[in-house]
Amino acid sequence: MKDNDYNAVEHGAPGMVEFPGSVVRLPNGNTLIADGGDELGLGSEVVEVDPLGNVVWQYDDGGRLSFVHSARLTQAGNILITDTTNDRVIEASREKQIVFTTDAWGGGTGKLSDGSHLGYPNDAYELGDGTLFICDRNNNRALRVDRQGKVLWQYSEGIEHPHNAHLLPNGNVLISDSDRNQILEVNRDQEIVWSYGDGGTAMLNWPRCAQRLDSGNTMICDSKNARVIEVTPEGRVAWEYKVDYFAKFYDLQPLSNGNLLVSDQQHHQVIEVDRWGNYRWLHRNFNMVGPILPQLKNGSFKLRDQKTGLPRHWNFARRHDEGGGRVIWDEGNQPYPCPGLEFDRHGFLYLQQTIAVRSGLRYKLAAKIRTEGVKGSASFMMCFLDKYGGQIYDMADIPRGDLYLGDNDWTLDTAEAVAPPNATCVELRLYINGAGKVWMKEVMFHS
Repeated sequence: MKDNDYNAVEHGAPGMVEFPGSVVRLPNGNTLIADGGDELGLGSEVVEVDPLGNVVWQYDDGGRLSFVHSARLTQAGNILITDTTNDRVIEASREKQIVFTTDAWGGGTGKLSDGSHLGYPNDAYELGDGTLFICDRNNNRALRVDRQGKVLWQYSEGIEHPHNAHLLPNGNVLISDSDRNQILEVNRDQEIVWSYGDGGTAMLNWPRCAQRLDSGNTMICDSKNARVIEVTPEGRVAWEYKVDYFAKFYDLQPLSNGNLLVSDQQHHQVIEVDRWGNYRWLHRNFNMVGPILPQLKNGSFKLRDQKTGLPRHWNFARRHDEGGGRVIWDEGNQPYPCPGLEFDRHGFLYLQQTIAVRSGLRYKLAAKIRTEGVKGSASFMMCFLDKYGGQIYDMADIPRGDLYLGDNDWTLDTAEAVAPPNATCVELRLYINGAGKVWMKEVMFHS
């Protein structure tokens, strides 16, 4: 395999689940999985797998889906999909034809009746009357709309980047208010009638799914605390499933057999666990298909891939770019041009190279960095991965150099860290979030 020559057979291979979002156990016993794709932004799709793990149906709209978060069955037997980075919701038939798209709203502009446009929607499902309930993340709202885009109801008071919203049988709405670390139950008059979470990270840390059980308890994916909890109406934790790695659980479905179906994004798998924490079913067909190098290569950026425009041995990770960003070059730098990133919106992206490491050894990254007009932050990172290809730390805890804002001339920056006990490799990253430009050169890495 040539360096940086990644195609659909490798990165983003059809049917290979890289970053599972919503999970649904279908009436036929199969499991429907929304796959966000790999970190290069390839391979987002919806797959249906049978109990033996065989992929029996796959859909990616000809490669046009981008960071799909949810896929739900409609009454007609079609699949309702949140095509998140493309800011749309579509309904695809089993024959892989789009039979509905929110892009058609507003005479083809995608606008709703209130003049807005969906912004990074991450969950949608069909109600009994055919209307849709959508969690519209970047517009900080949950809303009910008809098929023509008329807003019938919405809630946006004080919530920030919600990931999941469900209409309850009593007419209330259960919302995962992710960035505020709380779960809210809101009535039709937009009054909060129940909540869980105090805003701190000990109680909930970035919850992204909540389901009300028949018992009246609420099951919650407490993503960054690597657990699923069941909470009583009084706020007592009645049950907990917790793992000893950074799972970042995304979605859950309580099953009729008493087990729980959960998507585990960091280990690229979907699991069914019982009340004692036993795996009763697992689907994982992920492979780390990119090269894991024995040592840093092309830290001088002398080599450039003419096909991709990337520095050789480096990858452009854009799964979370929200539809923007590009690789740029400082062609006037001496002795060789040096690469960088230009970004213009929320989200983040990075250039990265993956290198094998030994746990317990101390590693040092040193490089020069330059920024221009950075409104979020730019930095170097050392993101350690385990043998399953999962991040060991949350983004906020990844070892890194200094944070750079605004304009900065060339500065030598360093980062040091001991490889954790379960680390097998590390991604060296040049990272940016928010608008701005950043460049790097003279990268060195050693133990």
